[in-house]
Amino acid sequence: MDMKKIGVVFILGSIFLSLANLTFTGAVVGSGHSVGYWSLVAIVSFVVGVFLLVSGSRLETIVGGFRVSDSKVVSKEKIFRTFEKNFPYAAPAVVLDTSFLISYSNNRREMVDYLKSHTDVIVPEEVINEFNDTDQKFIKDYLRKETKRPDESYKKYIDHAWEVLNTGKKATFYDILIGEEDMPPEGSEIRKEYALAINDLKTFIIKDGKSVNEESIRKKAKKHWPVSDADVAVLAVTMDYEAKGKRSMIMEKDSDFKEALKYMQRNDNVQGISCFDAYGKVYSE
Repeated sequence: MDMKKIGVVFILGSIFLSLANLTFTGAVVGSGHSVGYWSLVAIVSFVVGVFLLVSGSRLETIVGGFRVSDSKVVSKEKIFRTFEKNFPYAAPAVVLDTSFLISYSNNRREMVDYLKSHTDVIVPEEVINEFNDTDQKFIKDYLRKETKRPDESYKKYIDHAWEVLNTGKKATFYDILIGEEDMPPEGSEIRKEYALAINDLKTFIIKDGKSVNEESIRKKAKKHWPVSDADVAVLAVTMDYEAKGKRSMIMEKDSDFKEALKYMQRNDNVQGISCFDAYGKVYSE
């Protein structure tokens, strides 16, 4: 149900009703009572249309019973201020994830230029290859020219990075969805989180203007939930920095890397890796 499209229909209907009450000479047609009635209908239709147009996305989530995250990607200026506050002197090397680059697609150049003025900006080839070769080729060319590729030694950590990321919630949720893992017990925390994650997928599907069904949910989940080669490469690069005694920071939008970092801090005694998300939060311990 696309509330915004319905809103447009209401607005167009109000215009039609208004025009229908006028003759080509501007004289009013019909009795005063009928004109007043249809004028009122036109006004109400216009107001409802504007309301649906402005609040369409929010209403879709209410009507459909779906959850939308309250978190918003912060401005580039907020990112800059937070970066300077947390790293007033020597900043760690920055490894950019695909989700972060997409979040700032309108400010990508300013973001990269700013980070480059403070530290090394690393973008693995696996991340660059997530952009297509047609309308996004200019992005690939820009990233290859303006950012650095990691040392080849990061590839030693690919397998471990994959293992760590597959301990995350989204990877677990995908295994549950496709039947690789059993559905968690009713009332358990993981079951509640899984239900919320499914509702998020439904919200994204609705915003895409598509019908919510089992097939569309599986298709959307397959796109967003499994561990990607790009994610593995990003984490492997930070593992390589850690092994060399150097600090690094992943800039991301999703929570996958924060979960991975917590896992590595518990199990691998990692100390030199941090995460900075598109919501302006820095996580390091």
